[in-house]
Amino acid sequence: MAALLLAATVARAQYYSWGADAASLRWRTIRTPDVQVIFPDTAGAIARRTLHFIEAARPSIGYGFRHGPLKIPFVMHPENFRSNGLVMWLPKRVEFLTSPAIDSYSMPWYKQLVAHEYRHAVQYNNLNRGVIKGLSYVLGQQGSTVGLLLLPIWLIEGDAVQMETQMSSFGRALQPSFTVEYRAYLTEGKQRFPLDKWFCGSYRNYIPDHYQFGYQLVAWSRERYGDDMWSRVADYGARRPYTILTTKWALRKYYRTSVNRIARSTLDDLTRFWRSQPVEP
Repeated sequence: MAALLLAATVARAQYYSWGADAASLRWRTIRTPDVQVIFPDTAGAIARRTLHFIEAARPSIGYGFRHGPLKIPFVMHPENFRSNGLVMWLPKRVEFLTSPAIDSYSMPWYKQLVAHEYRHAVQYNNLNRGVIKGLSYVLGQQGSTVGLLLLPIWLIEGDAVQMETQMSSFGRALQPSFTVEYRAYLTEGKQRFPLDKWFCGSYRNYIPDHYQFGYQLVAWSRERYGDDMWSRVADYGARRPYTILTTKWALRKYYRTSVNRIARSTLDDLTRFWRSQPVEP
């Protein structure tokens, strides 16, 4: 009995519920053929605005990937002081903490959330193919989570940052603050940190996070190898997850390159570019 209780506790921890909403909230739903928005009745204006951005983004949010976004519900959590978004499989949904970030910029907060998180829904739909989709018939949505292990976190987040930037005039990657650390390091000749440090961070030196590094790698590699590059990598992994290091083998097979080569070439090109820029007096 003790073993069963322990197992039940561990299983319950797999299901992550985000947003501590008051039990007194009355929930409403807006449905379209492709989208469902779930929100408290006090957040009707936020829900309608979010739906507008979703419908506007839908035709182009899958750019570069073979398949478009999942049909997935969006859940609004307006009663909090955090600012973030999340795509989860268990159960499948997109969750928005809708309070705008205090360090935001001119891009509307809900528009950024939609562009970024809806892009994750595109990524997951392209990973939910082949062997991975077969697992979902056996294990339910738990099987689809295996697909999330096939792409590195820098790629998942970097691709989403690039999409939110391409879909607006004020995206995160267009902000000088988003690249300031790289401009400082690379123009001073410190790009020769070990690649593991660029990927994983450091306690000794300040290293930009995987959103910033991932964006640089994704943007450079798409320019070099084509817009469908990471779609092919995702498809390879979804159909051959048994190869474990699917990104490595896909890059070698299709492009005769590796993550390390892409990272080094990206840093070298950024160094040449930023050193060539005139310095303001």
